[in-house]
Amino acid sequence: MRSHLPKVLTSEPTAQARQCGLWWAFVWACFALWNNPIFAKTVKEVQPMTEFTDLIAMKKSRKTPQKGDVFVVQPFQSVFYYGKVVKTNIHSPDSCVNGMFLIFIYDKMSAVPQIPCDLDNSSLLIAPTIVNRLGWSRGYFETICNLPLTEREENMPYGFWHFQKKCFVNAEGTVLHSRPKYHTDYGLGNYCVVGEKIQAALQKRLWR
Repeated sequence: MRSHLPKVLTSEPTAQARQCGLWWAFVWACFALWNNPIFAKTVKEVQPMTEFTDLIAMKKSRKTPQKGDVFVVQPFQSVFYYGKVVKTNIHSPDSCVNGMFLIFIYDKMSAVPQIPCDLDNSSLLIAPTIVNRLGWSRGYFETICNLPLTEREENMPYGFWHFQKKCFVNAEGTVLHSRPKYHTDYGLGNYCVVGEKIQAALQKRLWR
């Protein structure tokens, strides 16, 4: 007996219909998983581990960092290390680095943020790093004063390893012809990178 139903009802589901069905199946599976008490407990236990804890947040600022700005970072409660903005608005062919900031983090500690009198005599805690403004806008870098760059700071032997060029370069990406004393990888960092490097440097000191 021939069916008088429209052909569309007796044909196979269209690709669009199958895709829609799979989408709703995925949504319901996610919903069921999220409401599973075991999964919820696991998420609750793991989530804090993903939070940034290498630096303690302080006062937030939307002010654009200036060359010579001295700031503090706080890796532990009431433990402050000093940093300084060495370059602003870096001109680089690398679009990620272009327009960013070069900072020094000094191996100089204080229990309270105060204007340092002998910052120039301190060595660097970590290699110079190129960063964006998030450290200041989120409160992990707090500017306390502005001091002109010294001759030593202007001539600090630092550089960056450029993976594509296979050589050391300066902040602008210009090739250096010798291995600098302080160096790290060329690219854009942020307060997370700085915090991680500071913690690694301090941990390494404990194991000496």
